[in-house]
Amino acid sequence: MSRGFRGAIHLTPATADLSRPLLADSAFLMERDLEHVNRGLQAKKQAPRQPLYRPADVVPTLERFEAHGYREPWALAEGVEVEYWDAGHILGSAVTTFEFRSGGRTLRLGMSGDLGRPARPILRDPDVPQGVDVLVLESTYGDRRHPGEVETVRALQETVTRTIGRGGRLIVPSFAVGRTQELVATLHDLLERHAVPDVPIFVDSPLARVATGVYQQHPECFDAETHDAFVNHGGAPFGFARLRYVSSAEESKALNERTEPCIVIAASGMCEGGRILHHLRFGIGDPRNTLLFVGFQAEGTLGRRLRDGAES
Repeated sequence: MSRGFRGAIHLTPATADLSRPLLADSAFLMERDLEHVNRGLQAKKQAPRQPLYRPADVVPTLERFEAHGYREPWALAEGVEVEYWDAGHILGSAVTTFEFRSGGRTLRLGMSGDLGRPARPILRDPDVPQGVDVLVLESTYGDRRHPGEVETVRALQETVTRTIGRGGRLIVPSFAVGRTQELVATLHDLLERHAVPDVPIFVDSPLARVATGVYQQHPECFDAETHDAFVNHGGAPFGFARLRYVSSAEESKALNERTEPCIVIAASGMCEGGRILHHLRFGIGDPRNTLLFVGFQAEGTLGRRLRDGAES
């Protein structure tokens, strides 16, 4: 919108609901970060940088949303039919197929960002659209294989048990949307099975709290197991007795005064900002604690440097 786009923005209903808090949050953070960057540029007598978009651009953008459900074909233009298929990555993610018909010929194009993995918590497995002639995919993990789900959960179980057993806290940098909800669901299952020690879990991210609320608005996207737990077992796995969503900055800082073992999940996922930074300052030097990475760490980020063994 800030660059003059005035067309419709097509997306799934869940993506529309997630975009409202995400666009507002990213616009705020971009302006704040650029204030810092531009002070440095001003000192060097260089031209200031401009944000890609501002908070004032968010509402006009939201007004152009047109939502379409999964497996509900719709016409984009004459001879172009579009359909969303569940990508199983984060809430609302989609593989998009375009069917072009002209002169008696048909071409079927499939496009997607990240694809989810089968048997992950909360969301359904990815759909596989049939009859695609051309497929274009994002490929962050295209050159490797993930460990199996059983192996991943076992590693988490061992890490939690070992850390709590020595009186420490588990500090987890996590993306506010997707990864945090998956991690909470997995920990809920481990606690229900008495597979890990019973300790408090704190999600210290206002955006994660809002995003979790959006998840709760879209149970139609859940797999059968999560849907049953959500509907018939008091909203699990998003809210349960041991879980606390931390709101205020004061409450966040007060977590560092706790002496009992606990689990703290905080944004940002690559440790580039947010409340995870003061949890790192407080806890990373204590040998009882564990810093656990559960998401991709891009080159140049603090998370990547820590994961690669940086000690200062």
